[in-house]
Amino acid sequence: MKLYDSNKGSYLEGILLVESFIPMVGTTTILQDSNGDVILVALYNFLPDGLHGEESVPIASMKIPKGGRTKIAAPCMKVFRDGSRGIRIDNPSDIQLLTENVDDNNDEVSAPLQAKKLGNDLVAKKMYDAASDAYIGGLRKAIMVPTLLSNRSQAHAMLEEWEHSMADAEASLVIRPCNKKTWARYKKAIDALKKSESGEISERVRTGAIVMRVLLSESDGTDQSSDKESKDALELKNEGNKAFQTKHFADAVKYYSASLNACGEETRALLSNWSLC
Repeated sequence: MKLYDSNKGSYLEGILLVESFIPMVGTTTILQDSNGDVILVALYNFLPDGLHGEESVPIASMKIPKGGRTKIAAPCMKVFRDGSRGIRIDNPSDIQLLTENVDDNNDEVSAPLQAKKLGNDLVAKKMYDAASDAYIGGLRKAIMVPTLLSNRSQAHAMLEEWEHSMADAEASLVIRPCNKKTWARYKKAIDALKKSESGEISERVRTGAIVMRVLLSESDGTDQSSDKESKDALELKNEGNKAFQTKHFADAVKYYSASLNACGEETRALLSNWSLC
């Protein structure tokens, strides 16, 4: 890359080698590409609610985690104040997390609990954007959740329940943004809604007013019978897959919903608190 060249139409992809660290402004990390080359990456306007200093470290670590594969659009190399060279990013949408955090220091069991505590602390300070990022970071560790939401989106699509299909796909993509199947399901739902009688997506859909009900399966007719409650999340997910394969799509929706409910108290709390934010 050449200094001060925006490299439009190109992108830089690599693995984040370190936990993000906080300079005076923004946050900084180090990226290694597939050739083994290493470069400093500085992000500005990246953290929500004016977070800075030590308070911003947990959120920065969730948004750009150590071990995560990341893609930077139109990377521009600049010289920083201290004379070092690196990539400066001023627009948060120019950086995209392609994979989950592969760093094993924060496991699937403890991560949701830690994320819930962090998010709740931020809510108490009325920092709702930052709290939302904290809850989403915890849900990225609850690996089954985005898959269940995506699968339920497809089951709703087969039933032509497009509002629910869109909301599930949208929620899944916020947690796991680069899944091609989920993007296809989201676009299919959007196209179907645009072709509806009204000819446009309703205000209720565009503002996401139904997402909380969809995420938590409230008032959706979910069967809460004891045979479902006695099974764990993975068993219920597999039952949902079987129902889908045999074209019992309404049953598939119920099983996926029950599986979400069975993912654990902390995961349900993250979904609920995220919706509230």
